[in-house]
Amino acid sequence: MKTDLNLLPIPFFILDIDLKIVFASEAAEDRFPYCISFIQLADQDSLEKVFSMPEKKSGEMIEINLRTSGNAVELFNIYYSRIPEKKLIYVCCAPISSNLLEVQHHLAMLRNRLSSLQPAELKPRGLHNPLLFEVSSNAHEKLMAIEHKKKLKSISHSASESIDLINILQPLAIEHGKAEYLERIQKNLLNMMSAADSLID
Repeated sequence: MKTDLNLLPIPFFILDIDLKIVFASEAAEDRFPYCISFIQLADQDSLEKVFSMPEKKSGEMIEINLRTSGNAVELFNIYYSRIPEKKLIYVCCAPISSNLLEVQHHLAMLRNRLSSLQPAELKPRGLHNPLLFEVSSNAHEKLMAIEHKKKLKSISHSASESIDLINILQPLAIEHGKAEYLERIQKNLLNMMSAADSLID
């Protein structure tokens, strides 16, 4: 079963053994500036990892910084597979959202702090409305972080949507005997969605 590579929801490249770009999906063309070589996309700190791709074991994942459109630099998980008989390297670039990492960090702090929140930290604000409370500075910091709940719902929805979209990759992966890579990505997305959902509840 053939698959249109332009339907892939994440940036996808086919490189030759010299790391020159043979094919770039529409998602890749939208995300990155036009380059002849994949090396041109990597920042200085990531060049060593990129140069090692033709030699390292197929199926590994590396984290590298890539220049995106607008010349911004973003961190990506790179999943690659070497096809020796065709002298090609298939590369999937999964972006690592700095916002997501920041939200996860704050939520971990929130969970730890809420577990130690004491009733004494909430003080009645007035006799006219006993349902209004003045929150102590310590509790205020914890309660403000609850705003991240909306972001968590968005993360959970995006992960769920990505899992649906990733099914597009399955025929291609199965055709080349690389279905295990998609399974790893899907497992990470499921873990992300589960973690977000557990913190929303």
